[in-house]
Amino acid sequence: MNEEFAAAEDLLGKAGLLDTKLPIPLDSVIEYLAKDGLELHYYDPKQAPEPVKNAAYGVDEVLIRKDETAALFVNQKRSWTRQRFSICHGIGHFFLPSHRNLDYLTRGFNTMRPLTKKPYERQADRFAAALNMPPSRFRQDMETATPGMKGIMELASLYSASVESAAIHYVELAKVPCSLLRLDLVRIGPGFQDGPYKVRYQIRNDQFPLLIPSGLRIEKFPDEIVDWKPWQGQYMPEGLVYLESIGSGQHGREVALRSYTYPHRAGVLGGVMALLFLAKPLTWSFFQRAFEEGV
Repeated sequence: MNEEFAAAEDLLGKAGLLDTKLPIPLDSVIEYLAKDGLELHYYDPKQAPEPVKNAAYGVDEVLIRKDETAALFVNQKRSWTRQRFSICHGIGHFFLPSHRNLDYLTRGFNTMRPLTKKPYERQADRFAAALNMPPSRFRQDMETATPGMKGIMELASLYSASVESAAIHYVELAKVPCSLLRLDLVRIGPGFQDGPYKVRYQIRNDQFPLLIPSGLRIEKFPDEIVDWKPWQGQYMPEGLVYLESIGSGQHGREVALRSYTYPHRAGVLGGVMALLFLAKPLTWSFFQRAFEEGV
């Protein structure tokens, strides 16, 4: 278990909340941390208080330290699941020892981005996920959840988390090779006709061997076995990208993946999330051949 996951579960354990009824009662976490000087406030970005006015439109939470106390401001206009993540994220900045003297408003800040390069934001994101979805409990619930994105939606509801944050957490805790793709719908033409999908980001655990590049365009993403072909060091789904992206005669060996998507059509997300598993195990001989052929 990584440092942030362990710290979040340690906090819940000390507060007597690790085994409590789900979702985790964050008001009880705040009440426990009040002894250390933490206070929670909600704000409207259009009427943000002076300490957070400059940051109100750039973030969903702001932690302001003063002497031995700290005030956590959370954007009340966001969805409840988003507010919960913001509260957990802010608690991470407050609780993690390496963040005690960190003025992240000066050093730069941003809303949750899975691929942010700011280490302190990634640490707070991991802490937030673990505080809202304790790994020791989440892993147990993963085993009984419905396979695929439907199960992730069940877990998101159980823990009062967003589907996206639950999906990222699922991938990081999975015991098998697993990856998440976030794909945006590309709008084309004067009538904004639906076009292909474009990969925004990939999240993968250490066991998942395929790196799928951001910006890759995909025609569609069905719930079915998809054959992925290595080409010029990257993996692309044959038949699902523009032919000119691959080129004639460039296909290599197959890698079969099982894909589960949410939602099937563009909705609130304006695209889809695809949960990928290896449908057939990759052998060492596959990687050896790929290396020898310079794939």
